[in-house]
Amino acid sequence: MFRFLIICLMSLPLALSAQEREPLMSPDRMFQIALALDPEARQQPNGIEMTIKNVPVLIVADIVANRMRAMVPIRLAEGMTSEELERVLQANFDTALDARYALANGLLWAVYIHPFAQLE
Repeated sequence: MFRFLIICLMSLPLALSAQEREPLMSPDRMFQIALALDPEARQQPNGIEMTIKNVPVLIVADIVANRMRAMVPIRLAEGMTSEELERVLQANFDTALDARYALANGLLWAVYIHPFAQLE
Protein backbone atom coordinates (compact mmCIF):
# COMPACT_ATOMS: atom_id res chain seq x y z
CA MET A 1 0.00 0.00 0.00
CA PHE A 2 2.76 2.43 0.95
CA ARG A 3 4.64 1.69 -2.30
CA PHE A 4 1.43 2.39 -4.28
CA LEU A 5 1.01 5.75 -2.50
CA ILE A 6 4.60 6.76 -3.28
CA ILE A 7 4.15 5.84 -6.96
CA CYS A 8 0.93 7.88 -7.13
CA LEU A 9 2.56 10.86 -5.48
CA MET A 10 5.55 10.68 -7.84
CA SER A 11 3.21 10.77 -10.83
CA LEU A 12 1.63 14.08 -9.77
CA PRO A 13 2.81 17.17 -11.64
CA LEU A 14 5.40 19.14 -9.67
CA ALA A 15 3.96 22.53 -10.51
CA LEU A 16 0.65 23.77 -11.74
CA SER A 17 0.57 25.60 -15.02
CA ALA A 18 -0.26 29.30 -14.98
CA GLN A 19 -3.80 28.48 -16.19
CA GLU A 20 -4.39 26.00 -13.34
CA ARG A 21 -3.25 28.29 -10.52
CA GLU A 22 -5.65 30.52 -8.67
CA PRO A 23 -5.12 34.23 -9.32
CA LEU A 24 -3.04 36.10 -6.77
CA MET A 25 -4.94 37.52 -3.83
CA SER A 26 -5.95 41.16 -4.07
CA PRO A 27 -8.34 43.31 -2.03
CA ASP A 28 -10.90 43.07 -4.84
CA ARG A 29 -10.61 39.27 -5.06
CA MET A 30 -10.92 39.00 -1.28
CA PHE A 31 -14.07 41.11 -1.43
CA GLN A 32 -15.57 38.87 -4.14
CA ILE A 33 -14.93 35.85 -1.88
CA ALA A 34 -16.58 37.70 1.01
CA LEU A 35 -19.62 38.48 -1.16
CA ALA A 36 -19.95 34.76 -1.91
CA LEU A 37 -20.14 34.14 1.85
CA ASP A 38 -22.29 37.17 2.66
CA PRO A 39 -24.03 39.00 -0.20
CA GLU A 40 -24.37 42.01 2.11
CA ALA A 41 -20.62 42.24 2.89
CA ARG A 42 -19.33 45.81 2.97
CA GLN A 43 -15.94 46.83 1.64
CA GLN A 44 -14.07 49.31 3.82
CA PRO A 45 -10.89 51.29 2.98
CA ASN A 46 -8.68 48.71 4.71
CA GLY A 47 -10.86 45.61 4.78
CA ILE A 48 -14.28 44.02 4.84
CA GLU A 49 -17.20 43.84 7.26
CA MET A 50 -19.52 40.87 6.91
CA THR A 51 -21.74 38.49 8.86
CA ILE A 52 -21.65 34.69 8.77
CA LYS A 53 -24.34 32.78 10.67
CA ASN A 54 -25.20 35.91 12.71
CA VAL A 55 -21.53 36.39 13.71
CA PRO A 56 -19.90 39.68 12.68
CA VAL A 57 -16.59 39.15 10.90
CA LEU A 58 -14.04 41.91 10.31
CA ILE A 59 -11.23 41.37 7.83
CA VAL A 60 -8.37 43.86 7.82
CA ALA A 61 -5.78 43.69 5.04
CA ASP A 62 -2.46 45.50 5.00
CA ILE A 63 -0.81 44.89 1.64
CA VAL A 64 2.39 46.78 2.55
CA ALA A 65 2.88 44.72 5.73
CA ASN A 66 1.73 41.55 3.89
CA ARG A 67 -0.83 40.73 6.58
CA MET A 68 -4.49 39.82 6.71
CA ARG A 69 -6.44 39.58 9.96
CA ALA A 70 -9.89 38.03 10.25
CA MET A 71 -11.54 38.84 13.57
CA VAL A 72 -14.72 37.79 15.34
CA PRO A 73 -15.94 39.01 18.72
CA ILE A 74 -16.35 36.28 21.32
CA ARG A 75 -17.69 38.00 24.43
CA LEU A 76 -17.50 41.08 26.61
CA ALA A 77 -14.13 41.35 28.33
CA GLU A 78 -15.82 42.77 31.41
CA GLY A 79 -16.64 39.95 33.75
CA MET A 80 -13.89 37.62 32.53
CA THR A 81 -12.18 35.99 35.49
CA SER A 82 -8.44 36.20 35.94
CA GLU A 83 -8.29 32.45 35.16
CA GLU A 84 -10.09 33.01 31.83
CA LEU A 85 -7.78 35.88 30.90
CA GLU A 86 -4.75 33.82 31.86
CA ARG A 87 -6.00 30.91 29.74
CA VAL A 88 -6.38 32.97 26.57
CA LEU A 89 -2.95 34.53 27.11
CA GLN A 90 -1.48 31.08 27.64
CA ALA A 91 -3.21 29.85 24.47
CA ASN A 92 -1.63 32.72 22.53
CA PHE A 93 1.75 31.42 23.69
CA ASP A 94 1.54 27.66 23.43
CA THR A 95 -1.46 26.33 21.51
CA ALA A 96 -2.53 28.97 18.99
CA LEU A 97 -0.57 29.07 15.75
CA ASP A 98 -2.02 31.60 13.31
CA ALA A 99 -5.01 32.26 15.54
CA ARG A 100 -4.83 34.55 18.53
CA TYR A 101 -7.02 36.11 21.17
CA ALA A 102 -7.11 39.87 21.63
CA LEU A 103 -8.86 42.46 23.80
CA ALA A 104 -10.15 45.57 22.06
CA ASN A 105 -13.07 47.93 22.58
CA GLY A 106 -14.19 46.03 25.66
CA LEU A 107 -14.47 42.69 23.79
CA LEU A 108 -12.52 39.46 23.63
CA TRP A 109 -11.78 38.70 19.97
CA ALA A 110 -10.60 35.61 18.10
CA VAL A 111 -8.11 36.76 15.46
CA TYR A 112 -6.69 34.73 12.57
CA ILE A 113 -3.54 36.22 11.04
CA HIS A 114 -2.04 35.18 7.71
CA PRO A 115 0.40 36.64 5.16
CA PHE A 116 -1.76 38.39 2.57
CA ALA A 117 0.26 37.54 -0.55
CA GLN A 118 0.23 33.84 0.29
CA LEU A 119 -3.57 33.59 0.60
CA GLU A 120 -5.14 31.19 -1.88
